[in-house]
Amino acid sequence: MCIESFAINSSILEDERQVYVYLPPETEEAKEMPVIYMQDGQNVFSPCPDGWGLNETATELISHGAILPLIIVGIANSPWRDDEYTPSFDVYEGCGGFADQYLSFLTDEVFPLVEENYPVSSTREGRAIGGSSLGGLLALYAVISRPEIFSRAAILSPSLWWNERDVFDEIEQWQASPSDFRLCFDMGYWEYDEEDEADEEPHPIEDTDFLCQLLEDKGFTQGLDFQYITDEEGGHDEESWGKRMEAVLPFLFSI
Repeated sequence: MCIESFAINSSILEDERQVYVYLPPETEEAKEMPVIYMQDGQNVFSPCPDGWGLNETATELISHGAILPLIIVGIANSPWRDDEYTPSFDVYEGCGGFADQYLSFLTDEVFPLVEENYPVSSTREGRAIGGSSLGGLLALYAVISRPEIFSRAAILSPSLWWNERDVFDEIEQWQASPSDFRLCFDMGYWEYDEEDEADEEPHPIEDTDFLCQLLEDKGFTQGLDFQYITDEEGGHDEESWGKRMEAVLPFLFSI
């Protein structure tokens, strides 16, 4: 197991981004492995303090035969995170709407470098995207808007509330073949949007429940095409997301 890193000078984002790459044991012997592209990449690997420890989780799951050997690519965020991870402008937040530009950076600039230098899959069947909070919203939007690129997604604590929950409109209009996807959602019971009063806004779990109902209405089957994990002790924090990846990865990358 090792983690490598490199910087990308993005012409699309007009900024430099750091990229971290987790390589499982025996990578040199592999010809092609599934890959998941994680947002907020500076937080997902140890030894980042209070991080997810995703490298340790993946290594343990691989060693026990619970998941396929895979490569994890973490892309660091920026001061423009709220803009880049959201598909629409939120008047209340005063920002947003650059998700398409960010996803172009991912597919046009990150993918070529990763696929040239590491034994990762270049097919949609072997390619996943993941993130938490706004990063979870981005992952959901990515599979909706680019189904030819992503077949799997780790959608942790997604900020479905963004811009009056307009992502639900995207899902209702989505022409999806459920068997073409494998999506994993999660939410903790101790999650609230920091600027909302708990007695005025729906609990985030209610939003995620509704999201799953929309998917089922489109023919998705829980446990087959998507999985919904609720965490009675989970909050909106790195530790909770790291722990829940122990269940997310096996659903997305089971042997």
